[in-house]
Amino acid sequence: MAKEKEMTFEESLVELENIVKELESGNVDLDKAIEKYSEAMKLAKGCSDKLNDATLKVNKILKENGSLEDFEVEEECEVLIGYGEHLEDLRVRSFVADRNFCGSYYAAKGRNKFFYPFQRMGMRYLQVHIYSKCGILHHAGIRKTYYPVKEKECNSHDPLYRKIHEVGIRTLQLCMHEHYEDCPWREQSLYAYDSRIQMLCGYYAFEEYEFAKASIYLMAHSLRKDGTIELCSPGKVSITIPSFTAVFIRQAKEYLEHSKDKAFIEGIFGSLTKVIEEFEKRIIKYDLLPYFEGDEYWNFYEWSKYLSGSPKFKELSKEEQPFEANLSAALSLASRSMSNICLALDKTTASSFYANKADRIAKAIAETFFNPEIGLFFDFTNRTDIQPSALTQAMCVLCGAADGLNQDNVASAISNNGGTCGDIEVIPATLSMACFRYDALLKINKEKYNFHKCCYKQR
Repeated sequence: MAKEKEMTFEESLVELENIVKELESGNVDLDKAIEKYSEAMKLAKGCSDKLNDATLKVNKILKENGSLEDFEVEEECEVLIGYGEHLEDLRVRSFVADRNFCGSYYAAKGRNKFFYPFQRMGMRYLQVHIYSKCGILHHAGIRKTYYPVKEKECNSHDPLYRKIHEVGIRTLQLCMHEHYEDCPWREQSLYAYDSRIQMLCGYYAFEEYEFAKASIYLMAHSLRKDGTIELCSPGKVSITIPSFTAVFIRQAKEYLEHSKDKAFIEGIFGSLTKVIEEFEKRIIKYDLLPYFEGDEYWNFYEWSKYLSGSPKFKELSKEEQPFEANLSAALSLASRSMSNICLALDKTTASSFYANKADRIAKAIAETFFNPEIGLFFDFTNRTDIQPSALTQAMCVLCGAADGLNQDNVASAISNNGGTCGDIEVIPATLSMACFRYDALLKINKEKYNFHKCCYKQR
């Protein structure tokens, strides 16, 4: 009698899922249900045994500490090392969308000890697939490495503030390698928008400037021909986000304010000038910066409705393309930052020029986007059917477009992060944009909205 072929792990898992669905349907009589239940328990045990087998070993990394791979195999084979955040698929989910967070190692027969110091891994779990008939995994882990910084002491007695401080510092450190990264896992890329917030946090948390300097240097030397910076400096990708380039100039200004490093800013002044001049060349009327056309541009501001580069706008003709309040506000803020940089470098004529440019753009934003009947800024010209957003209100306040206007509804939309104004529903900002909302509220009324409590000891 032929021996019944043993099911693979994947086949067992599919069969187990089918039995569960059948039992959950309620269409199985009691005797059949007991039989199916017994079969399911055998399959579950078989899956569990396979998971514990040397060919599929999952090693949980506590607190992301560890060292290297150490395993023994009977033959030359491939070893796949995957990493991820959870085990909800009964495995480490290392393959996400079109990206595979997995490395490949070709093992020699016998014992292999492997250490690779150039791969940055942010994860909770490691998974090792050993493609050999027999294998012994002696050890698998990662080695914790932090960029050396001196953390300032948190002086708050509030447990919640102290926990926020602790989590914030750890998150920041996990995003520090050769440069700031948007996240410890997934992309690990240097974005101007993300890194600006990281730099500001780092200035206060560490009083360290060399790391921010290295990130700004990479962006300053990653200019494209059109004056925008690469989306993920120093790498090259097919698209870029114009608003992120505008933020880059603010990063340089803030670095100068905190570090007082004029020599470095002088060294990248040519890049800063190239960016601002190329942006200003695009202004053809109203002192507003037009929508960037072309597949190489992603007109993104944040992950909320209509502000993430909606395809709805990409389908419009050139004449129908709307001006966008956020983009012009970003250029106004960049021009103001450039004015401050020039003033610090004793370039007074240039400073006055850029200050005037910032004022003109802010005035044009007020005249074009502010609706006095509802007391809010709309996001797009000729598209008043689209709801205004809390982020746009904040950006318009920060660039000065709201100066001299009735700001009651603007302040309400920002402080409530959305809500309604008459018949208008305001789109809330995401958590990552909270810093712009807070800064805008402080500009509107520092006395009313100053809820900040100092968590650090004074120097």
